[in-house]
Amino acid sequence: MKIRAISLQFRIHKVPTQKTLAQIIAGVLSVSFAGKLLQVTLAVVIARLLQPESYGIYALSLTLSFVFVRFTNLGWPVTPNRLLPKFLAAKNLAEFKGALLAALWTVTAITFLALIVLLVFATAFTNTRESQQIFFCVVLIMPFLGGRVLLRNVLAALGSPRRGLSVEDLIPAAITLTCTGLALLQDIAISPIHVALLYCLANLCSVCLGGFWLKQLLPEGLRHIKSEVCFKSWLKSSTTVMWGQAARMLLNRADLIMLGALSTLETTGLYAVALRLCQLLVLPSNAVQTYIAPRIS
Repeated sequence: MKIRAISLQFRIHKVPTQKTLAQIIAGVLSVSFAGKLLQVTLAVVIARLLQPESYGIYALSLTLSFVFVRFTNLGWPVTPNRLLPKFLAAKNLAEFKGALLAALWTVTAITFLALIVLLVFATAFTNTRESQQIFFCVVLIMPFLGGRVLLRNVLAALGSPRRGLSVEDLIPAAITLTCTGLALLQDIAISPIHVALLYCLANLCSVCLGGFWLKQLLPEGLRHIKSEVCFKSWLKSSTTVMWGQAARMLLNRADLIMLGALSTLETTGLYAVALRLCQLLVLPSNAVQTYIAPRIS
């Protein structure tokens, strides 16, 4: 009875008070708003640098990169929100380590294979200069995009949603905006491939910083624990989630993809800037979900 009372007291103590919850959500919203605002500013700066047609190439390649990543990561970036809090609550560090390693290695391996396929497709089956630029930009953007999304959810699952949102939204946009802003002020001519390369490097910096934060949040002694992997069952549940995530992403981006296929790249670029402004409307729900989802698990 004494043990049960202590355990119950511990659980009640871990539930945040209303004031704490309000502070956490306010912090999450502030980071998310700053990141989205930087992304909107970045879209305007890049559009000024590239002009509408070249920006259409970049915007379409960015959209395709997000859609491809949703399919190639097999739902693993969402899986830590369900598994890691549960394993930590049960003090099951063996499965905790196994799930974390399985997510990291699966996303890395499948992204690498997808890049090879896209590179072969871009060189062998595209017959226009614009199509080749689009697919080469996708190849440059994708490498660290899946890792960025994964780290966001892992950090949120470990109780640091603000750091997770910083890795996802704030850091890549801030680095890319700084570089492109300097190019705009210096009147330096750049191409969509240059912007995609800058975005890739910004994602790399974000992933490295996210990895550093993740190392700080991991339980002590995790390195010496042998991992326990239930890959088949985890993959099955992750793949189920993947279809829903990918379908939603495809529907949300279908207008830009269809516009790029059926209209001109100049029209696509102008529409992409307007669409980026409209994405500010869904900011509160996406930000709060980053904090709420792991706590529900």
